[in-house]
Amino acid sequence: MPIFTKPFIYFNPNKTLKVFPIRIKEIKEMSDSALETKLGELRLELGIERRKVKSTGVASKVIKAREIRRTIARINTVLNQRKRGAGA
Repeated sequence: MPIFTKPFIYFNPNKTLKVFPIRIKEIKEMSDSALETKLGELRLELGIERRKVKSTGVASKVIKAREIRRTIARINTVLNQRKRGAGA
């Protein structure tokens, strides 16, 4: 499978749903301002996905929301590591 840079849904011939998150390597290469921007976008997207899950209850949306939460956690981890590294 190809490597992609942002979360998206990939439909394969078997009709199973796959969500690919941003890789930690890509996150570490981004600047702080780009990470803050991406964090804002992901939080908005997470809010939209949560509303979709509540209204439809479709499991595929739950999977995408989980991957978005994990990507947000990865970004926050990298930002906190950079802040601690700069302060030490």
